[in-house]
Amino acid sequence: MASLAAAFALGFSLYNFVQSAVQVRSLAVQNAEIEARVAALAADNHALARRIKVLREDPQATERIIRQELGLVRAGELVYRFR
Repeated sequence: MASLAAAFALGFSLYNFVQSAVQVRSLAVQNAEIEARVAALAADNHALARRIKVLREDPQATERIIRQELGLVRAGELVYRFR
């Protein structure tokens, strides 16, 4: 009877160990995915910060972006579009 209890305890411990190892591996994969996403967002953030700096410091860059991305023109200007 004692050997049966010991075998059960050993089996239960082994089962818990395997389940914990699987969970640790799963969490490690999730952690790696999150770290990759954080790195990508940090790169995006850095690029946006550079763009903000340029827009604040360079009026010509600001005007170029306003014209190109928003399609705005100054009063009295004519825009010719070639295709």
